[in-house]
Amino acid sequence: MKQRILSFILALSFCLTAAPSASAAMENFTSQRSYNNTFTDVPSTAWYAPYFAKTYELGLVNGTSQTKFSPQNNITLAQTIALAARIHAKYHGNDIPTANGAWYTPYVAYAVTNDIIVPDYLTAADLDNQMATRLSFAWMMVNALPAKEFADINQIEEDEIPDLPLSVEGAFSVYAMYEAGILTGNDAYGTFEPYSYISRAEVATVISRMIEPSLRKVFTLQATPRLVGYEGEYFSSAGDPVRTWIGCYLNIFSITSSQMLFDFQYEKAGHAVLFTAEPATFTSPTTATGYGTFAWGDQPQNASPVRYEFVFSNYNIHLDVYLADSEQPGYEIDYTCNGTIQI
Repeated sequence: MKQRILSFILALSFCLTAAPSASAAMENFTSQRSYNNTFTDVPSTAWYAPYFAKTYELGLVNGTSQTKFSPQNNITLAQTIALAARIHAKYHGNDIPTANGAWYTPYVAYAVTNDIIVPDYLTAADLDNQMATRLSFAWMMVNALPAKEFADINQIEEDEIPDLPLSVEGAFSVYAMYEAGILTGNDAYGTFEPYSYISRAEVATVISRMIEPSLRKVFTLQATPRLVGYEGEYFSSAGDPVRTWIGCYLNIFSITSSQMLFDFQYEKAGHAVLFTAEPATFTSPTTATGYGTFAWGDQPQNASPVRYEFVFSNYNIHLDVYLADSEQPGYEIDYTCNGTIQI
């Protein structure tokens, strides 16, 4: 069982309370050094190059070696906390006191004291080993600066981000960054992929836009395609010309822009297969992922996990069913229907 260290850090923070703010302003972020194409893996033509240069010169990000930045590497929760703490401290003119323990201990103490950290992520086993998700990163970055520094320049409606309803815990931080022009999403619809990991290149981009408002983006999200006519019952023989009695049933009860309620059944004569399905979440306007379990009808105690991946296109649904931890789908099924995608 993971041992929570929140109580330890909270106690420690009484000894490491940040000094009173000397000055609170974006003007506190000044260049600490120059960037002269030091890193061989940051081409000058890369989309993130100017953002990286900005954060490097501010002293907020470093390379992974003297010649490498490793832009595609992911950032850990410990690194996220440290970065958020440094930004908060620089803005408020604070120092981050040193402390014994892991390298990130003083940053965690500072983050807790200043309400930066997301407590649910504060576990001893996770901080320096688990990668930060895009949602957890945004959540802590929003807490690193006052709300006034996230002035709206874009209008994002409630639940307009296709794969992140505003009701999700922490989603407010992503919406705030979209409205401020710091985040723009991965496509024209604003798809965010909240539970994917965030790369160092993306980190540099977010941080530079936080610190330098002139780098923020004005944009308007395109309307998310609506799935019309897909609710109903579907059947496929799974394409087996010999055993045509094999049947795969798909029932779709409801679809919204963020979630689909469905049920999947696979009937096999003489040896029933039992499937369960939790609601599927849309990871893009036309793709959704759901989870559940499966077991032989006479062995329900041996249930194994299942992942469902849907792709919707005009007049058909493609479903991949991944059994247990397999990287290859156990079933690849195409259903024809009367559905259509409308804008």
